[in-house]
Amino acid sequence: MDSARDPRDLRFPKPEEPDDRLPALMGEIRDGSGSALQELMDRLWEELVRYAAWEVGEIDVAKDLVQGAFVYLWEHRRSWINVGSPRAYLYRIVQHRVIDYQRHRSVRTEWARREESRPRRGPPTPADVLAEKEVQEAFDQAMAGLPPRRREAFYLVALRGLSHREASEVLGISLQTVANQVSAALQAIRTAIRRVSDSAS
Repeated sequence: MDSARDPRDLRFPKPEEPDDRLPALMGEIRDGSGSALQELMDRLWEELVRYAAWEVGEIDVAKDLVQGAFVYLWEHRRSWINVGSPRAYLYRIVQHRVIDYQRHRSVRTEWARREESRPRRGPPTPADVLAEKEVQEAFDQAMAGLPPRRREAFYLVALRGLSHREASEVLGISLQTVANQVSAALQAIRTAIRRVSDSAS
């Protein structure tokens, strides 16, 4: 996945794709425009696959689930109402397909993160490799230890760049609950990474 992020860099990114064009695309899709559906897929495909892959742990399965989500969107296009974020609406469709998949099949629940490839000024020293590995392990363990809803809120907001409002629509919880969950997740992850950094110094 290309969604790997340095766990020490916990700044909140801007959403990958602004919503300005999405409502118009959804309206065109509702009216039967296949080209609008293709444009929507071009805009959201990658991030939705990342989201599904993070949930199910398999990229091929994630692509199938997202493909099915767009098929579902097309088949039910006339039922779409211009309320809320179209982006969050697509995330919800994918989320429901992920839940259905996990209900009917035995899949691993923890995402095996790809080895991080950050640009370096020079070849890493053995100490650099060890320190980075320890930080990544601390991040993974902290993420795995979060309650499921907290982990998903953190993933959507801090790693995928959804707004709190979009995350609240996806998860079906209030804006304040999203903020509380993300804040608690950040605190837990930063504490875990700080322990590793302090022990290495």
